[in-house]
Amino acid sequence: MDFIQSNLKKWPVLSFFFTLGFFLPATFANVYFDPGPGTGAPPVLFKSFAMQPFAPDPSALGAAISSLPSPAPCGSGLSFSTPGSHRRIGQGWATWSHGYTGDVYQFYGTSTTINLPPGTRSFYFYAESNNFSTYTATAVANDGTTSGPISINGNSGAKFIGFYATGSKCLLKSITITFPPAAAGFAIGEFGISCLSMVPTMGEWGLILMGLVLFAIAGVFMIRRKLVLSNGMSMESDGGFSSGIVFDRKLFMKSLAIVWLSGLIGFGISIFGFGYSLTGADVPGFSLSSIVLAFIVQLGIQYSNREE
Repeated sequence: MDFIQSNLKKWPVLSFFFTLGFFLPATFANVYFDPGPGTGAPPVLFKSFAMQPFAPDPSALGAAISSLPSPAPCGSGLSFSTPGSHRRIGQGWATWSHGYTGDVYQFYGTSTTINLPPGTRSFYFYAESNNFSTYTATAVANDGTTSGPISINGNSGAKFIGFYATGSKCLLKSITITFPPAAAGFAIGEFGISCLSMVPTMGEWGLILMGLVLFAIAGVFMIRRKLVLSNGMSMESDGGFSSGIVFDRKLFMKSLAIVWLSGLIGFGISIFGFGYSLTGADVPGFSLSSIVLAFIVQLGIQYSNREE
């Protein structure tokens, strides 16, 4: 209690850094490209993610495919921005690499976008040009992360293209693959994916809010007990918590202003400094959490003033 008592005067400063700390994990979350094994076989583990290959496609060869079911636990499937023609190696598509003989999807234009299931943490695929020459392709994720130029040979040169995310606040949503017109189209296939579980869980803001509520409740009882012991009275004769620590609207609003200012600074650093994108839960999550945190700050200031 001596440690708490000696630091109560620092509550406004502590609340600033505590609020700012909410945003640090999201700030450093990002999407990255990795060339993987090149033309080699896909890894079971890609950047520490356990990858799941897609099941064989039962649709007819030559069918126009706009979407594919994803492996569990991804839930919904992936989709293509333009339909791809279903092929297999040796059955409509001549070559690939590393001995793969499964499903691929041919596109006649210069690009297509792969729209990924919600919660995708990591995704890879292979790509090969239609013409039997070497062409430079590029792949770009939804946040702008790019593979840079990739040299791909259309004769047994299908190459691995992989992206992964480093945090649940910055997940993969789509990848656009582009070939030059001279390639006369391309094929992609041999997909692998890793997703967050679709089992309902408490979100990050829910955990933060729950932690703050528990901390506030613990703080109320700890301060109340300290007041009773310091006065040498029973809780009834002391008048309870209301005799020294009550809800102070004016002080609470000041505390709330400190928390909101801290939050705006944290969001600003994350968005403009590191390219973080707000999610639908950030505004309501921070709004509710800031109310509880402001009450905790108010308790600290009130108790500090009482001790003086």
